[in-house]
Amino acid sequence: MKNLIVSSLICMITVAGSAADKKLNDELFSAAKKGDLKNVNLLISQKADINAKDRDDCTPLMHALINGKTEVARVLLENDADIKIKNTAGWTAFMIAAQKGNVEMAGLLLSKGADVSTKGVYGETSLILASKNGHTEMVKLLLDKGADVNAKDIYNFNKTPLLFASENGHVEIVKLLLAKGADIKVKDDDENTSLMLAAKKGYKEIVDLLKKAGAKE
Repeated sequence: MKNLIVSSLICMITVAGSAADKKLNDELFSAAKKGDLKNVNLLISQKADINAKDRDDCTPLMHALINGKTEVARVLLENDADIKIKNTAGWTAFMIAAQKGNVEMAGLLLSKGADVSTKGVYGETSLILASKNGHTEMVKLLLDKGADVNAKDIYNFNKTPLLFASENGHVEIVKLLLAKGADIKVKDDDENTSLMLAAKKGYKEIVDLLKKAGAKE
């Protein structure tokens, strides 16, 4: 994945502001990243900026999600963390949850108004991220919420969720995408179809599924 997105998920902690505010905010980022729930609550009570941004425009909520600190993320949301903020890659907290396969947090974010159709700077969507990384339950959730089954990731050769799932051997996700009408004829920038990608990798079950759906060699 592109360097921009990789750096956004690392989210280097450098926060602007006055010296006192910066210290509080730096401590909140650190506590969120570590999953230090006690300190997170303390820092919130001390008026640390819950929506502070680091140099990649990541927030404490994003740091919690990146590092799998679900309880911290929950507390931040309970204290009205802004879920619409995007980092420099154009990712929201919901997209990070999708990329990580965190269905619990994705559901909570949806209840707070998260948008499944939000795109990163290269067109990547939550469904693309979940399909690429093999998160079957997340894919189910996103499809149920009407995610675009044929969205394209511009940076990654205009691959769709089906192209990613086929290339990476995610059989159950391929089934889900096909059931929702994913385009089996679409090609990436290298002229590969889903069938071609699966065949190159030797994923026979996926090849058979695609052929049954009408894909031609």
